Amino acid sequence: MGKTGVARVTDKDIAKAGGLEAFLKQQVKKAADGTDLEKEGAAAALKSLATQNHGENVEALAKAGAVRPLVALLVNGSANAQSSACGCLAVVAHGRDDVQEAICDGGGVPSIVRLLRMGGAAVQEQAAAALAALHTDKGDAAAIKGGCIGPLVAMLKG
Repeated sequence: MGKTGVARVTDKDIAKAGGLEAFLKQQVKKAADGTDLEKEGAAAALKSLATQNHGENVEALAKAGAVRPLVALLVNGSANAQSSACGCLAVVAHGRDDVQEAICDGGGVPSIVRLLRMGGAAVQEQAAAALAALHTDKGDAAAIKGGCIGPLVAMLKG
């Protein structure tokens, strides 16, 4: 991984940490309690793991407690951390009712909608993906209540 953690997580990174569970534990802790740069790197690492190998690490990410700190980064993270957090949440939540529920209950939907309205282009793209993954009655209602329709239409218009 690069200095800011934006590169793809490798098997070597995981082995250096003592295995996947240990690596996830480290990254979740950094995402929750690290410096701003560590939070950004952790969010990027978690997104990297979520998207690798057809999502084979998704269950491990959810079990490691990654959802809560990623939702928190939607509010207080840098633009890069917010983008990575949205992207990771989109992958982890896809088809997983338990994760979708945790994101909704943790206040993630209003934060995602806020990023959709106010974030830069990269953040908006990832926020839209996260909203799509939260396509449940609860998630849809919160997104609509939060005002997602206008920004989504604006994105489609380009």
